[in-house]
Amino acid sequence: LATLLDLSPESMAVIVPAGPPTPIEIAVPQSTSTVEITPAPVGLPDGTAGVVLHFRAIPALRRLEQTVFDAHELLGEGVIVGDGHEVIHVNDAACRLYGYTREALLARSSLFELFRSDEQRRMVEVVTTLAEAGKPTPERWETVIVRGNGDELPVEVSVKAVVADGVTRTLTIVRDNSV
Repeated sequence: LATLLDLSPESMAVIVPAGPPTPIEIAVPQSTSTVEITPAPVGLPDGTAGVVLHFRAIPALRRLEQTVFDAHELLGEGVIVGDGHEVIHVNDAACRLYGYTREALLARSSLFELFRSDEQRRMVEVVTTLAEAGKPTPERWETVIVRGNGDELPVEVSVKAVVADGVTRTLTIVRDNSV
């Protein structure tokens, strides 16, 4: 008999004893059109062999996000996704533009500190002045970042708050303005 282990809302595992095929029925959320299945051998408590099947739902929205990230990669645009005070995604182009490894960028709570210091002050002043006047902040900025090697790079930065699955994230696109 198969044993079901719920790991998260998007992930579960089924342990199946070795032997004849066992039909397994799994309910998949409507927002999911793809399920990734990863098999692995497992020893069962009775000493027999079995297989653990790890099922992970891949929501259509997540696949769409990946398509958007891939498109920006082709254009050489850096994509940075923030979740509150945490950087949760950077693409390869962002790593190249900033001159840091993915791990180094993901370890930061914000990439704001990588803007040149006078640019940081200018951006804060503009946002504060507009907020006090009740006006929206710009979605696009022309600014300068300081790369990992200390070189400065003029860039255009577009920032947008995006709500997906009830979670607000910050999507930032960085484009090299030096060319």
